[in-house]
Amino acid sequence: MLPYKVKDLQPLDDWRSDFRDVYARELAQLEYCDLYSGSPYRACMTLNEAYRRDIHPGPTVPFVGMMSRVEDGRIIDERLPKTFRATYAANPDLKRLNSSGEFVPAFFRNVFQRDVTDEYVATSDVEIDCSDEEAAAAYLCVYGDNDWTAVDYAMISGGKAKFSKIGRNIVYLPVTYSQTGVKKALCEPFILGYDGTVNKLAPGEACVNACLDRKYPVFKYVWDYAKLVENGEFEASDDPTFSCGVMKIHTIPTGRAVGGEIDVPDTVPALRYWRYINRLPDTFGSMAELSFYAGGSDEPMKGRVIGTEGSWENNSAWKRENLFDGDVLTSYCAPQGVGCWVGLDFGKPVKLSKIRYTPRGDGNMIEPGDEYELLYWADGHWRSLGRKETMSVSFGDIPEGALLLLRDRTKGHDERIFLLDSEGRQEWW
Repeated sequence: MLPYKVKDLQPLDDWRSDFRDVYARELAQLEYCDLYSGSPYRACMTLNEAYRRDIHPGPTVPFVGMMSRVEDGRIIDERLPKTFRATYAANPDLKRLNSSGEFVPAFFRNVFQRDVTDEYVATSDVEIDCSDEEAAAAYLCVYGDNDWTAVDYAMISGGKAKFSKIGRNIVYLPVTYSQTGVKKALCEPFILGYDGTVNKLAPGEACVNACLDRKYPVFKYVWDYAKLVENGEFEASDDPTFSCGVMKIHTIPTGRAVGGEIDVPDTVPALRYWRYINRLPDTFGSMAELSFYAGGSDEPMKGRVIGTEGSWENNSAWKRENLFDGDVLTSYCAPQGVGCWVGLDFGKPVKLSKIRYTPRGDGNMIEPGDEYELLYWADGHWRSLGRKETMSVSFGDIPEGALLLLRDRTKGHDERIFLLDSEGRQEWW
């Protein structure tokens, strides 16, 4: 990046390697957020913020990225299918739609609005074959609020429906509506790519296996807290202060917003005190749930809660007892950023077989005890691939290339459609 030198005979240095090492961890953490993963924009934002925090250039440096903020805005990270602007004049196209005598979704009954999508994002036009339909209008839907929701319309003419100015990098489903408001799919869902190409999503004949760990993508409000478990450690000792005889059980390798199950090695003897601690700065011992198990039992062991007393800002909503209340939506946040810990005193040495933990989050990671159903879209409907109740939900015989949906049948309502990449990881849409 220019200018590299600001004066003659300035010593050269390998600044790229130096900065790569210094900020590697902060950049790697972007992978834990589905909104930020793979985003050059967020990588740039992250580096500039780090530079402003750590480097203090003098007033004579005229060109440094950190000196000005990257443009920010709501839609930079998010996908935008359509945008309508309220108007004082009635939209003649919407008036014609509402006079067709057919069912019209509630949003499009308001004729005082017009399409301005191309003022905000790159768009494309897509034409759909409607030769077998008698309806006057077709609609494009995206998946949201647990159903396909119409975001655009087009009048059918000559057996075709042409949708104009629709946002890219989004999955759409073309439909018509019956007079009673029942949707009928016109064809398979499709992805409108960044380059405007259309890729239809039809299940293939080959099948794949996958181990799923969430039913909803990780957004910033989850990422901010879930990433704080990275490098967190589990330890055990017969010393209540953990000053001596400490056994290292496990170090959490990533800050992904998924629960974890740790097998305690047989070499770890029976010990009385077991704890969780994170020695990285500004991690606050953050965690939502923690449980310890002995032998082949699936019932968590009981013990006396020990560790750092108090909570952040003395707020009882973040007390250490929350780690053992069985509720993933309550959590522990320590009074200081580093050096705090929490655990259990079992009253006597115990030999454990496994530890389970859940980072702070939104309740959308796979939770033990809940029943999950995996569905795939085929022939205009969601079809079930069965139900499972485990720590991580593993399914076989998933049609390759199918659009998928994981639903918690026990509780909660958040869900999002996804595909599987070549390594079986979830790609959210």
